[in-house]
Amino acid sequence: MRTVIILLCVIALNACDRYDFSGFIKSPSKPVNTRFAQSMEINGTNPDDTLVVSAMSQYTIYAASDFHVAHTAHNLGRYIDIASSDPSTACITVLGDITDREGGHRIAADTIASHLPYGVRLYTVPGNHDLYFNQWESYKEFFGSGCYHFSVATAETSDLFICLDTGSGTLGSKQTEWLKRLLKQQRHLHRHCIILTHTNFWDTDMSQVPTGSMSAEETAMLSGLFAKYNVNYVINGHDHHRDISEMNGTCYITLDEILDDSPIASYLTLSVGNEITYTFHSL
Repeated sequence: MRTVIILLCVIALNACDRYDFSGFIKSPSKPVNTRFAQSMEINGTNPDDTLVVSAMSQYTIYAASDFHVAHTAHNLGRYIDIASSDPSTACITVLGDITDREGGHRIAADTIASHLPYGVRLYTVPGNHDLYFNQWESYKEFFGSGCYHFSVATAETSDLFICLDTGSGTLGSKQTEWLKRLLKQQRHLHRHCIILTHTNFWDTDMSQVPTGSMSAEETAMLSGLFAKYNVNYVINGHDHHRDISEMNGTCYITLDEILDDSPIASYLTLSVGNEITYTFHSL
C-alpha cells in the first residue's frame, strides 16, 4: 500500500494536468446512466443515420484510439488526411481518449475541422480520459453523443455499427438494456455487426482502476450476448498495445496508441465486403 501511495504522489507531481486522481477512486465525470440518457437526447435529433456506399461492393472503415491530444494534434491530423484520401472510405472512427487534459477536446475538434473534408463522416466514442476533469460536458459540446448506432448500406445489403460508451469501465444498466433491445430488433436486418468502443474487454491488469477493464461478470454477459447475436467484431483501444482475441465467433481487436511521438503509433482498417479483413498500419 505504501508503494502505491508513493507512486501516486510521484505521478501527481509530474503530471497533475493529465490525471484526475478521482479516477483512481471512482469513475470521473457524470455517471454512466446519466451520460446514456443525455446521449439518447442527442440521438433524437438524428434517429436514422445511414451511410450509403451503393457504388461499392466493398468499403473501408478506419479506426484509431488513444490520441491523448495535449498541446498538439499532429497524428490526429495525419490520420484524418490518410483516411479521407482513400476513395473506399465509408467513415473514420476515433475510439476514445481523444485527450487527457482540460482544453484538449477543443484542440482536437479544431484539428478535425481543419482536416476533415466536407461529406466525410467521423464517429467518436468517449474514453476514460475524456471524462477526467469532469469533461463529459466538453465532450458533448464538441463530439455529441457517446452511445449510438449507424449503418452502412451498399447496393445489395447493409451492416450495423454500434458505438458504446465504456469510459467508466461499464455499460451501466440503461445502456446494457438499450444494447440488448437494439441487437434483438435490428441485428437480423443486417449482414455484419461491429461494435466500436474504448475499453478493451480482456485486459486483466486493472492498471487504470476502476476504469481499467470491465468486471468479469459484465465481460461474460456481454461476450455471451455478442455470440448470441453474431457480432462479428469488437474494436476498442484503451490498453495502448494491439491485441487480437477470439471468443465464441467474435473477434476482439485492441488498437495501438496513436498519440504524437509514440514509436508504435498505428491505426486499423477494416475492409468490409461479404468477408471482413483487417490491417494495422504504422503512422
